[in-house]
Amino acid sequence: MPLEIIIAGRHLEEIQRRSNLSRLAALQLGVSDHPVTCVPLDLLQQEQIQQVLEETQPDIVLLTASLQRWVDVTSFFPVAVWTMAPLLPLYLPLAHNLMQAVKRQKKAMLVLNPMYPDVVHPVLNTIGLAPTAGVGELANNLPALRLVCAQELGVEYERLELRLIMARAVSYALSRRPLNNAPYHISVLVDGIDVTDQLNLEAVFKTFPAAYPRPRGTAGLPMTAASALVTIRALLSPVPQLVHVPGPQGLPGGYPVFLSRNELSLALPASLSLEEALRINEAGLQLDGIRQVTEDGTVIFTDEAREMCQRLYGEDYSSLRLQDTEKWAWKLRPAH
Repeated sequence: MPLEIIIAGRHLEEIQRRSNLSRLAALQLGVSDHPVTCVPLDLLQQEQIQQVLEETQPDIVLLTASLQRWVDVTSFFPVAVWTMAPLLPLYLPLAHNLMQAVKRQKKAMLVLNPMYPDVVHPVLNTIGLAPTAGVGELANNLPALRLVCAQELGVEYERLELRLIMARAVSYALSRRPLNNAPYHISVLVDGIDVTDQLNLEAVFKTFPAAYPRPRGTAGLPMTAASALVTIRALLSPVPQLVHVPGPQGLPGGYPVFLSRNELSLALPASLSLEEALRINEAGLQLDGIRQVTEDGTVIFTDEAREMCQRLYGEDYSSLRLQDTEKWAWKLRPAH
């Protein structure tokens, strides 16, 4: 079907140049061309979001905005730190604004969000505003992990399938250090048959960080872009595709799902119940500084995250309410 791409952002000239670069590079590689339009949009302006959605009527919305660029975040927040909870205010307000506008549209719109979906989605789910699914995170490790498992089993990459359950903090650690006792589940299938017991998973995860090293930070973002493209292709497919996404249906952590233009359903391994998967991912959120997301959307921090909030914000915070996130973000930004 015809595909039209609309790119929206605050700096129109910049996004026009970036989109031209991507479009022309794709043409150089022989990829079919599609119409691309750039429009101005500030996600802090509710009326403007509403107007852009009404005028463009997108089928799929990919949110890639935050209140601070990642390159700036890493200047005051070490990338090596697992605990992301104190940075939640940089991501939640814009997703909240967008989903409010999406909710008001007469047309149903699918929303993908790579901006900390592990926690943003469960919070927004408490008020019925969860995006469709996240992008990246555990999915970014799948190609390399499949390669390692295929090599260990001596089978072709294409014959091997993984079903992976893990939260952001665990997937972040996966390619950097041994997982040790981190909470996760993995099922490995060859030609549809579960062969997980034929693998020494401890050895796989011990050797994995050095198997296929890749750039981190901004330089590593093409991996997330590739994961986004896989997810978008699945949403455009009439036939369900197996993909891995964080935050599907407002759930915490990451899961395998069957995804198509008409379906989003969990694809948990037969050996694992939804309750067990939720326990794994909720335990994973604790490593990110999230003790609990309450029924009213309040995020309760762990002691480690509370101490980090003290360092970043200069105040003692043990929890964060949805309505306070933008105020927190402006406390953080001027100081850095």
